[in-house]
Formats: sequence, C-alpha cells, structure tokens
Amino acid sequence: MKRHVLATAYACQPGVGSEPGIGWNWALQIAQRNRVTLITREANVLAIERAVQRAKVPMTVIGFDLPKWVRSFKKGGRGAAPYFALWQKGVSDLARELHAKTPFDVTHHLTCASSWIGSGLAELDLPFVWGPVGQHARIPDDAILPSDYKFRASEVMKTRVRRNESKSKWLKTTLDSADVILSLGLEFEKRLPLEYQYKTVHMLAAGVESFDLSSLNYERNRTLEVLFAGRLSDLKGIRLVIEAFGKLRYRHPRTRLTLLGDGERRTWVQARIRELGLGDAVRVLGHVTHKKAMEQMSKADLFLFPSFEGSGMAVLEAMAHGLPVICLDRGGAGEMVAHNNGVSIPYKGFEATQETLALGMELLIKDEPLRRHVAKNGAQWVAHAATWESKGEQLDWIYDQAVEHHERVQQQRKRGSSKAKELRRPKVALDEPAAPFPAPAPANSTASNSHQEP
Repeated sequence: MKRHVLATAYACQPGVGSEPGIGWNWALQIAQRNRVTLITREANVLAIERAVQRAKVPMTVIGFDLPKWVRSFKKGGRGAAPYFALWQKGVSDLARELHAKTPFDVTHHLTCASSWIGSGLAELDLPFVWGPVGQHARIPDDAILPSDYKFRASEVMKTRVRRNESKSKWLKTTLDSADVILSLGLEFEKRLPLEYQYKTVHMLAAGVESFDLSSLNYERNRTLEVLFAGRLSDLKGIRLVIEAFGKLRYRHPRTRLTLLGDGERRTWVQARIRELGLGDAVRVLGHVTHKKAMEQMSKADLFLFPSFEGSGMAVLEAMAHGLPVICLDRGGAGEMVAHNNGVSIPYKGFEATQETLALGMELLIKDEPLRRHVAKNGAQWVAHAATWESKGEQLDWIYDQAVEHHERVQQQRKRGSSKAKELRRPKVALDEPAAPFPAPAPANSTASNSHQEP
C-alpha cells in the first residue's frame, strides 16, 4: 500500500558515508515504496534533487534552516546539538503547514534521532515512526587523552545535559506520540522506560548496498593490511588503535596499518607513530571520499574498530568487503559482530584493552582458517540482514504497525481514556529483551535473535 510519508532527515546527502549517507538511503528506500515529502537542511537540497531525478522516485525535497543569526552560533561540531534541537522545533511548525495543504498518512523522523532530544514530528497527531534512535555509550575516563582537560570537561557537561534533557517534557511527548520506535542498539533499549518497550523494534540505522557474496576475495596479502576508518577521536577509539597496532607490529613485523579519517587527535596520532617507531608501518590518509574508502577496504585484510559509538556504519561496509572485524563488545559495532560475525573485545581499562586488541589481531594472523571463517560469517550476515534493500522491505510492515497503533490510541481517547493502558506490555524484568510488535520473519534473514533485524 502506497502512503504519503512526511520524513525529516537533518543529515542527508547522496553518495557519502556516515550519518548523511544513512539519511539518504533511508529516504530512498521509503520513496521506492511510497510518496515522500522530505524535510532536510537547505544545503542538502540540490544534491538530493539530482539523485531523485536519477532514481526516478516520487520525492519532494524541502530545505529548511533557522535564521542566519542563529546559524552563526553553530561552528562545526560546536553548538550542533542546541541547533539541531531548535531546528526540530522549527520543523514542527513547517510540518503543520505542509499537512494542512497536502495531508500525510505517516510521519518518520530519520537521522540524528537522539535519545535525549525530542522530535518536531511528535506534535502532529499522525502515525509517527521515530528512528532508528540511539545513543553513544559514555567514553571511559581512561580512554580520554589525559592532557585534554577541555575535552574531559565537555564530556562531563554533555553527560549532565543529556541526563537533564532525558527528563524533559518534549522528550516524553516524543516517546508518548511515537507509534513505532526503531532502536539502533541495546544501549538505548536498556535505558528506555518499560512502558514504551512494547512498541520498540530493533533496527540498525546503517546499511549497505546489496552485493554478491560469491565475488568476495578472502585471500590475505603477504604483508597483513590492517584498516581503520573513522574520525580520529577518543569516541572512535583511535588511541587504542595506535597502541594495539604498536604491540602487534613488535611481534609481527609484516603488518601495516592504514588510517582513513581526520579529527582532533591527528596531531597526537602522528606524534605517537614517531614515538613508537611506526613511521614505515602506518599510513595516515586523512579524510577521503566514500568511494576511496571502499577501495581501501577491498585491499585490506582486517578491520580494527574499537569505537564506543552507538552506530558504526563502517563495520557493515567492512564486513560487506569480506573483512574480519575486531571491535569492542559495546555499542553498535559490538552488536553487529555478535554470533561469530567478528571478534569483540571487552573493555577492561585502557592499558589492558590495547593488549587484548593486539592479541585478537594476532589470533587472526596465526589462524588463517579462523580469519576466513569470521570474514565469511560477517559477510553472510550483512548480505542477509543488513542491506538497504532488506530494510526497505520492512517499511510496509513498520508503517502498518504505526497506523494500527495510532488508530487504537485514538479509539481509546474517544472512550475517555487519556492513555492506552491495555496496549502496554506486561511488566517484566528490566534485563529481559523488549517484546516488539509481532513481526513476520524477514524473507532473507537467518537471524532469530530478538536483537537482530526484525
């Protein structure tokens, strides 16, 4: 059934990776099955409209930004969260105006869905899908560069702001209004109040294009190529990458590390490479295009990604290129490599974890059959459960659930009840997995765990 969907994607850009790429691919999947009106930032509109023409999908793109004097307070990452919150408030008014002119059937908040910032679509009385939504785990204190007091202070401030905002009326309105909550990870789900878990569906935010499993080459190079792709930051675990590789290189000289990305720790990275005598073993390529990053993945033998973040699109892309992944057992990456899809390392402090990461890489170097087995498992899981096509195939069911739930809540209101109490799931232990809507098994997925794709 085709519907008119109003979607918001603050970050949305075709042909790139990370959050903007995620936003575009979600919007494209929706448009391939429905009629879409997409609200995004004005800077994204031209590139999206060109991509829409090429894809020949029914999508109307509307650019929206706050006044210039408000934008002046946002410089790069500084002020991004407050600006995004204000942007969502503005979207609420714009969405009402659009709905009055051309009614929508469903609303869907896509990118930058944060567990502590409400959605501008929540205030419309329409079937509402929120997410995929999630949050980053807090960076352990000893994983932050000791000398960076400014960054430490900012992390403490962020934690306090998030704690306060998680109790805000706006966020509660968003949780109450959401008919389906798409959760990208357990970090968010375990903090979600029990009363909302019945309408929560586990769904990774990231995905990859469909690919041919038989075309992957699992042969390793004579010099083992280790790859890291991501921002050079403490959140991404870049200091763990350098220290762990230094230990590995000492034991196995025929190894090399390539770093893709830039960030606030680049100066530290370059200095530490010199201190460890790794100048001939580490390449720092800086920020590269998405196409160039994919080319580097096709040349690598192992993907090292000890990130603390909640998503991890690069992990899926690495798996889709036949790379075994070594990561921490937390955040999105830890969930992706569960069930023998990769190697996950528990975080036991900065010093101990860098040694364990080195041992994990060494294990895969010494045991070539194991390295191939892990790589093949990861690639097969991504091909069956984490492609954009597989996510798109679930959209009809997600929107059906949103519409049905919204109608049931409205019926409750008509009968004089302010809350649809009988729609809530029974109380269970807090560590019990959330029972989502009764989803049919995906046609192309072999996953049976409740924390896999629905």
